[in-house]
Amino acid sequence: MTGTPLATRETDPRPGDNAGAFSHGDRAAELLDWRPRHTIEDGIRDSLTWFATRDTILDPDTGA
Repeated sequence: MTGTPLATRETDPRPGDNAGAFSHGDRAAELLDWRPRHTIEDGIRDSLTWFATRDTILDPDTGA
């Protein structure tokens, strides 16, 4: 997605890490007729864009 390979390193879990935190929208779709508006790829791309530009938007001292 970024066009740049990322180095990874496997480590032991840290105290407080949440193992297996994930969700499925199947139940929400069934009960609420809910469907996601964005794919996971869209979400990752939007997050990468935000992190690349946020310092030009937000005040570095306050984060606002």
